[in-house]
Amino acid sequence: MNEPRTGRQQGDGAGAASGVVVLGLLAPPQVPREVVEDLAAELPGALSEHVSDRVSWKVPTMRDPRVPDAEGGEHAGDETIEDVGEWRRKEGWDLAVCVTDLPLLHDDGRAVVAEASPQQDVALVSLPALGVVRRRRHARDAIVRFVDEVLGERLGVGQEHEEDHGEGGRRSSKPTTASGLVVRSEEDGHLQLVMPAGLGQLRLLTGMVRATHPFRVVLGLSYALTAALGTAAFTITTSTIWQLSGAFSWARLSVLVVASVVTMIAYITVRHGMWYRSGGRTNRELTALLNATTLITLTIGVLSFFAALFALTLAVAGFLIDAGVLGTTIGRPAGLGEFVALALMTSSLATLGGTLGSGLQTSDDVHEAAYTYHGERRSNEGQSQDGSG
Repeated sequence: MNEPRTGRQQGDGAGAASGVVVLGLLAPPQVPREVVEDLAAELPGALSEHVSDRVSWKVPTMRDPRVPDAEGGEHAGDETIEDVGEWRRKEGWDLAVCVTDLPLLHDDGRAVVAEASPQQDVALVSLPALGVVRRRRHARDAIVRFVDEVLGERLGVGQEHEEDHGEGGRRSSKPTTASGLVVRSEEDGHLQLVMPAGLGQLRLLTGMVRATHPFRVVLGLSYALTAALGTAAFTITTSTIWQLSGAFSWARLSVLVVASVVTMIAYITVRHGMWYRSGGRTNRELTALLNATTLITLTIGVLSFFAALFALTLAVAGFLIDAGVLGTTIGRPAGLGEFVALALMTSSLATLGGTLGSGLQTSDDVHEAAYTYHGERRSNEGQSQDGSG
């Protein structure tokens, strides 16, 4: 099949000549559907405002497990750029942008918001590097900035009416939130929108944690939930636990709570191989980010799990256990503090029970629940999709 004739290949702006420029938006299923749909809805207007209103902008979307995705690392997905270029040529688009939720890093470890290949008229945009606040707007502005400064010239958009649109025929207004420094790679000519050190890494880390949906982690571990609820149901009605909770000081209860939470985090991390080691394409900076993301995700998830158990056991204890009976067992009047102590001890023991239950879960289920940027799993998904098609 002959390769579609684009403005880049003809050199005379075929998209502009026809009055329509097509920017294809690709994304794997891990990127939220609403992000892709909202970007597709907003980009035509933003491109008309900031790049050229002399052409009509079309933004088709494609979501598929086989959509190429960057693995992250020292080099920001050279093979992915090639693959996106193949998708662009196959679909006959003038430009192609792949939105990924995987981290991209510059050679010096700084966070990369986007990477583009002027030679192939394609770009990658990393959602985690955009942080957690207004990330769709930042993604839109990053795409517009690359089309305006990097890719638009190859299509010749807005080359007429220079008196209305400034030098080169493009509109003079620029996106206001696409911050960062554009740097060119001497090796392959790719351009990267690089964030400042420090703040950029912090924003990338928070964005990576958001992508893991930490509050949903333990909800995906059915065996851990079953074991924890079973342990809580058994212990909360045991008089020995009542006596222990009444005898423990608040300091000892606090140590028990921390120990149960830390044990669950450590066990899941080690048992299911969620700790990264640097090597190959994964450099030290990326390894540190991945491990920090794993720890933060699991910490938030386990703390949420513990908090839910505590609220449930406190409510059940207040409903089922008579204060007078509890007071007789522990040897003093039972008030709110005594019920809280009982709920803390019960929740701690239930968390330890859930820890053992998580060992029965398959590692694939754990990685699915606590999504941690495993490129191997994504590759397998794409191969399975190919095999089924």
